[in-house]
Amino acid sequence: MAFLVVVHNIFIRLPRIPEQKRPWQALGDLRIKRDWHFILAIRIAFMLLVFILPPNLFFYAKVFVCTEFSLGEGGSVSYLAADLTVECDTPEHDSMKAFAIANLIA
Repeated sequence: MAFLVVVHNIFIRLPRIPEQKRPWQALGDLRIKRDWHFILAIRIAFMLLVFILPPNLFFYAKVFVCTEFSLGEGGSVSYLAADLTVECDTPEHDSMKAFAIANLIA
């Protein structure tokens, strides 16, 4: 929320000079007033891409990684890295992989 307030103060509440672009400004003031909904959608999409998607993608990518543990007598067992209660190459692991693929596509 504080990020939105800072962005609002920087981009919206600055004193405006009518019909004149500032050197750092790509769009003029009249265009900003006309296209505010488009600019807001771009800001929301940027925040979605930067703050929300990477943690979700990180979790779904961990569904495909298995961690192998040694049992001592030459045997080993592998568990899912995202959830150590799920053994790899089981029907439960296959259903989790299908769920992760569906979420990555959607």
